[in-house]
Amino acid sequence: MSELIVRTRDNKPNIIGITEVKPKANRYKPSTAEYSIPEVGNYKMFEKNIKSDEGRGLLMYVDSNLEATEITMKTEFQENLFIKVKLNQNDKLLVGLIYRTPSNSSKEYNDKLVDLMSEATDMGYSHILIMGDFNYPEINWESWNTKGDRPNSTENKFLEALQDNFLYQHTTKPTRWRGADTPHTLDLLITNEEEMISNLEYMSPLGKSDHCVLSFDFNCYVNIKRAPKIANLYNHGNYKEFIQELNKIDWHNKLNAENSIDKNWNYFLTILKELESRFVPTKTMTQIGKKRNVFPIDKKTREAEYNKVRNQAKTSVNKQKKLFEKGLSENAKRNPKAIWSYIKSKSKTREGIGDLHVDTEDVKSEKTDDNKQKAEILSEYFTSVFTNEPQGNIPEPKHIPLDKKIEELNIGTELVLKHLQKIKTDKSPGPDNLHPRLLFEVKEGIAEPLGIIFSQSLTQKVVPKDWKSALVSAIFKKGNKSQAKNYRPVSLTSVVCKIMEKIIREHIINYMKENKLFSNKQYGFISGRSTSLQLLEVIDKWTEAIDNETSSFLKLISSTENRHSTRVNSNKIIHQRFKTSLRKNSFSVRIAKLWNKLPDKVTKAPSINSFKNRLDRYWEYEEIYYSDYRAELTGSSIRNNGDNIQLYESGEEEP
Repeated sequence: MSELIVRTRDNKPNIIGITEVKPKANRYKPSTAEYSIPEVGNYKMFEKNIKSDEGRGLLMYVDSNLEATEITMKTEFQENLFIKVKLNQNDKLLVGLIYRTPSNSSKEYNDKLVDLMSEATDMGYSHILIMGDFNYPEINWESWNTKGDRPNSTENKFLEALQDNFLYQHTTKPTRWRGADTPHTLDLLITNEEEMISNLEYMSPLGKSDHCVLSFDFNCYVNIKRAPKIANLYNHGNYKEFIQELNKIDWHNKLNAENSIDKNWNYFLTILKELESRFVPTKTMTQIGKKRNVFPIDKKTREAEYNKVRNQAKTSVNKQKKLFEKGLSENAKRNPKAIWSYIKSKSKTREGIGDLHVDTEDVKSEKTDDNKQKAEILSEYFTSVFTNEPQGNIPEPKHIPLDKKIEELNIGTELVLKHLQKIKTDKSPGPDNLHPRLLFEVKEGIAEPLGIIFSQSLTQKVVPKDWKSALVSAIFKKGNKSQAKNYRPVSLTSVVCKIMEKIIREHIINYMKENKLFSNKQYGFISGRSTSLQLLEVIDKWTEAIDNETSSFLKLISSTENRHSTRVNSNKIIHQRFKTSLRKNSFSVRIAKLWNKLPDKVTKAPSINSFKNRLDRYWEYEEIYYSDYRAELTGSSIRNNGDNIQLYESGEEEP
């Protein structure tokens, strides 16, 4: 996979097809996540026979910008993988990946391959591309015939199937070498039009494979979901002059209270966007152009120079990968998002939304592949599951007499600046496209105008319309991907609106804390009182109740544990004799026998106090051997002195 990543990183292909993924001696079975290539780009990964023991396995990577979905063919040929890609207007592309094993020469097996080619043609796609390892060494593709006069051979039947379905095969040079064997053309590219393939190159193999890599251009107009991306380089912004320009503006006059909140917000947004275009550089994200093949197909080059460069590239890639993963682990606490993002990229690949059923509840209903209609289906479903608040007056809470009323919230420059300093710069912007990194860098210049807008919003009891909008993405949960009910919405709202929400929330929380309006049972959403703390306190109370037997429910739990109280200690200490370092190891030697005789109920006590109480009850009327002394412990011979339990030998008086 490392070599594949290196060779495809610069010239990112839209579609990558790989056959014979699994080795013949399939002792080690890699997981599907190990075949992901996030280092190259965002790809959807489709696979066949990777998780099962059948076949050699097929992999197809499709650029996530292409609207690709997997389809199932009716012909039950063992190793085939087909996807459809939406093109311009009503055109669609059918891409197939096939592996035909040479070890199966049965008539039924080869007839299924012929039927599969016919089925692909009859599906009515405007563009067809079928590629793979077909293992027909006897076919001469320059003359489209086979050796000898065998009209009923599998090779002739395959040629006839291509001709009957008006398909074209574009590979004419040998694609496989091994030692002194005769080179053969085994890897084929089949289309339904002659001019669909251009710039075909026969490149050197991947890894230890003896099949060459075929690189080509498929001539069609692809419907890319988004325009070329223009990225803002926030790391190179001139924020010093940015802030100077902001400070020149008389915000109190420009953001007049007589204006509507939307007018003031739009003015602020326009100024910020204009200055961003001036002081923050941009870069158009384009793919790197195609490079000339450095290693043409040549036996000597492949075995000598190419292998040397390949090994150097592998070593370099593995070294950089280890350094990258080490950096992620070292910064895990400071930047947990990065390491979880990396883990996610290795566990599973990103997938788009395929065809959806028009009826969200009926899996037999008609499907649609239209993006607008899919968005409407998802929007309708998400709206239906929202909680509808009942009409009428809002119920009033129980009246609590308070000496102090909540003070009016005054949002000033310092308060806004305080929250801008805490903003997380790695988050995504909302519909207003104000990136958190930009807001953080120019916080000294925007604190004043934001304070004015926030105060006006509180006074007029209205928020700008932009703050009511959100970018909603549908995230797949589980189940059938063609049903809208198996997706959940994730919204991106305005970052500026979130800052105002935090200011208001902080003001209300402080008032409730000062007046002790929070119940002692309230955990979560309050600083210093997490749900983890609640769990610890509950366990402590349960343990105390079990030891004191103050609850009938906990008595039942305790009695159940007592049935197994005599079970041998599973956490034993190894009893060893030491000839050296006697003082250092004396405790282990002298206490091992005592500890190993204790039952699990004592040694697995959840707390120190519980351990002491259980130890007292167990040792009551028990005989204990301690070194060369023997003591019969009774209730009177145990004295609990604070945190210490003192034991006395038989016949010795207590002090």
